[in-house]
Amino acid sequence: MGNYDFDTVLNRRKTFSMKWDVKEGELPMWVADMDFMVAPEIRSALEEMVAQKIYGYSDLPSSWAKAYESYYSKKYGLSFVANNLVFSLGVIPSVSSLIREFVKPYEKVGIFTPNYPIFYHSITNNNREIAPIPLLNKRDCYEIDWEKTEKTFQDPKVSFFLMSNPHNPSGKIFSASDLRRIALLAKAYGVFVLSDEIHGEIVEPGYSYVPYFSLPEARKNSVVCLSPTKAWNIAGLQTSAVLAYDIGIKKRVEACLNRDEVMEGNFFSYASAIAAYEKGEMWLSEMNEYVASNRRIVSSFLKEKLPSLKLFSSHSTYLLWIDATS
Repeated sequence: MGNYDFDTVLNRRKTFSMKWDVKEGELPMWVADMDFMVAPEIRSALEEMVAQKIYGYSDLPSSWAKAYESYYSKKYGLSFVANNLVFSLGVIPSVSSLIREFVKPYEKVGIFTPNYPIFYHSITNNNREIAPIPLLNKRDCYEIDWEKTEKTFQDPKVSFFLMSNPHNPSGKIFSASDLRRIALLAKAYGVFVLSDEIHGEIVEPGYSYVPYFSLPEARKNSVVCLSPTKAWNIAGLQTSAVLAYDIGIKKRVEACLNRDEVMEGNFFSYASAIAAYEKGEMWLSEMNEYVASNRRIVSSFLKEKLPSLKLFSSHSTYLLWIDATS
């Protein structure tokens, strides 16, 4: 028996929920948010803010960056300072702004396929072209096609590579050697890398994702998007960060996010992130165990009842990627 309740089902209809304000009987399986109650530590932090009774303009507290720094240092040995971080309202607003800033209209953005559908929109809605890099389907998992990847990076019109790490939607955890090879190819061909790591904390017990910036080779000409929103189920609070080790790049990140008006958070977005990183690790651990158990249940059901459907092997995210081609 754990310390947290993951079994209670809450009725989220008529709560302005993108996921559940739909027709009766409709299963909104396309929305990546969980139906677990938010960690009480985060709820308490929000209740403290509500108790102030005045909700005026807010300023980014120094404790926000400190929460990120401490968490990633303790868990991954990743060292950075407040000056490396930029607040953003969300990963996708950041991705779109960064594409506009770092990719010229006639240039292309490399991307593994399949991938998170909104990534495609972030590219095409900004009048940039997609350079698809199909992943190799190895029965129940994806592998990187290194020949295709290098050929794509060699294209002089490909100036930017956008990836989700871990991979969304398959849940593949890229190895350190995979990420190092991507970083070296990017350096060799002058390709800017953006790694979206919003799913990084959702991992099967016994596994860990590899932060792109844990590799020294990756810290030049690249940025990483971080956020507690997926792992702690607080996407509606709009809170994220862009991490850049290169200060010149960081200044460009600040400039483009400020220009697009996505740097102004509020005390709910700040307080929830601080509480998640400072006090939410025990809840996160139990949530990951629960999700892993759910995956095992689905896997057994598919093998017994629907053997023609092939569940991809995965150790990250709470998404399931199922091959129905047969």
